[in-house]
Amino acid sequence: MGHAWLKHREALLALVIILMIGAIGSRAPSFVSPGNLVEMFNDTAILIILALGQMMVLLTKGIDLSMAANLALTGMIVALLNAHYPGIPVVALLALATLLGLLMGMINGLLVWRLGIPAIVVTLGTMSIYRGIIFLLTDGGWVNSHQMSADFLSLPRSTLMGLPLLSWCAIAALLLLTDDSVDADRYAAGLCQLNRERQALEQQIWEEASAIACRYPPRAPDKNTIIPELYRV
Repeated sequence: MGHAWLKHREALLALVIILMIGAIGSRAPSFVSPGNLVEMFNDTAILIILALGQMMVLLTKGIDLSMAANLALTGMIVALLNAHYPGIPVVALLALATLLGLLMGMINGLLVWRLGIPAIVVTLGTMSIYRGIIFLLTDGGWVNSHQMSADFLSLPRSTLMGLPLLSWCAIAALLLLTDDSVDADRYAAGLCQLNRERQALEQQIWEEASAIACRYPPRAPDKNTIIPELYRV
């Protein structure tokens, strides 16, 4: 039963993390103190949320290189508004940040979907655009914490049952996306098969194009090739 348990990637990864924490804690006991562990989890909560969002994009055979730029631009716009207009309610700023992130994500999705541009090309371009907008808005400057309102700064530090609010957001995202209805293994297996078929098709096309360019007749396709399976309904 133990060997079957270790076959799960998540369980093996959790075991490795526990062993690493134990090894470091044996050298520095303060590292494994509850307060320090909570601080580390809260510091990485935003990375957990971003990684889960990227996971959903990868499961659809895409990639989003503009995710960090999206986060940076959204955060900069909200921080600037709070610094210059501290009277704006924090709830309104949160709603604005959500809408901005959604809008920038929709721009990426529409360019990939409607224009058929590869996701890596689209998000590479929008990443540069979003970063450029940040520079235009700030002229290369910074927004420091002393320029922001107390309510705005205290929101992510608010605690519930001993954990900061941002940590609870990461836990909620984990529970939502690791539900049994989201079968990541099935998606991943299907994508691997699709990638193999696509690579085989690209190889076949390349060989035939090379044969035509060299004025040699293309070789007859192998009956056992997986290429015809792509056209079977």
